[in-house]
Amino acid sequence: MSLVTTIKTLLEFKIICEEQGLDIIDELLKSSDKRVSTFKAALEFLERTKPKVLIETGTSRGRFDINLPSMCGDGGSTLIFAIWCSKNNSKVYTIDIDPVCIENCKLNIEALGLSEYVEFVVSDSVKYLEECEHKDIQFVFLDSYDFDYGNPQPSQIHHLKEYLAIKNKLHNTCCILIDDCDLPYGGKGCMVEPELLKDKFKLKISEYQHLYERTCISSIHTIGDSHSSNGWSGITPHCLGPLLCYSFGKEKLNRCDIRNFNIKDGDTIIFCLGEIDCRCHIHKHITETITYQDVINNMIDNYFEAIELNVSISKIKLKNVCVYNVVPPIKKSNTWENPEYPYVGTDEERKQYVLYFNSKIKEKCIEKEYIFFDIYDNYSDADGFLRKDLSDDNVHIRNGVYINNFIKENKL
Repeated sequence: MSLVTTIKTLLEFKIICEEQGLDIIDELLKSSDKRVSTFKAALEFLERTKPKVLIETGTSRGRFDINLPSMCGDGGSTLIFAIWCSKNNSKVYTIDIDPVCIENCKLNIEALGLSEYVEFVVSDSVKYLEECEHKDIQFVFLDSYDFDYGNPQPSQIHHLKEYLAIKNKLHNTCCILIDDCDLPYGGKGCMVEPELLKDKFKLKISEYQHLYERTCISSIHTIGDSHSSNGWSGITPHCLGPLLCYSFGKEKLNRCDIRNFNIKDGDTIIFCLGEIDCRCHIHKHITETITYQDVINNMIDNYFEAIELNVSISKIKLKNVCVYNVVPPIKKSNTWENPEYPYVGTDEERKQYVLYFNSKIKEKCIEKEYIFFDIYDNYSDADGFLRKDLSDDNVHIRNGVYINNFIKENKL
């Protein structure tokens, strides 16, 4: 029997555990039979990977300072994760739309002296996950939006939306734990679980909770502007904002240092820059004595110097270094134009810049023995512009089918 079922307050529980030399996590786990094996498996994953950020949607609710046994049904997840974080210098971000739940849990965390290891967020979880700046997340516990037996779809849809909001921020080695799955109509995980399987997660435990893991010996990292995160799946994107290839090449490590990106031996990196330069800037620098070829040649030289510097100084034993093509340009006449990043030059001129830019990338990749990630022709229409059916109706690729094919065919 767990102490939780016999002791009234959390503070009393903590004191007795310390006096008797009991592991507080083990005692908390004993209080929830239907969750014990999955929580233990999640903790084992955390011990193997040691992530610095844990995400929890749906905060532990009970006021354990008043009635400790009230936590038995929920398993006290926030407390368990906070205790683990305190031992590993990590932090759990727990998100709940109900401020009462957040305030109750704060009292529990304060009672254990763990406030510095928990970030409480009052928000709709989907909104938070869409907007948060976390990267390379390795652990997510999905437990928001109560399951309604009479109308299960809202909860199921919400869990799917949570995953879609965060999927591009996940590390390739990742664990996702979903609560309340062993319920009618597939429980909370009914809609999200097929998506997890598509993204190479494997179901490790199927009980009341479902635990999924995705373990990749090597990861693929994209680094660059917004094209590093559009059209890709199953990779770790490092989007540096609207970064110019020119700026990356000129500022080098001051602008981008891959040592900051949790890239490991055996990983592949793909640099994705140049589209903004070809769309907005190259045309402006052409003069009577300076051709677009001159502008691009100088830019490409600096670009590859910055790449080479990053690779050499990091001392990471990379599987592959790749450089992504600039995607086909779009036609100004049938595409919305962002006034901050206007189309400078005619459609044909900008296409000419892109084609030359890519030819120089290809030359440099051959010289440096990098891989030229070239899927340009697959995404070009008959006139050499970005295919509308495969784009986001603007400058980005949306359908990544040919990107995925290139990765598979080249065994990246």
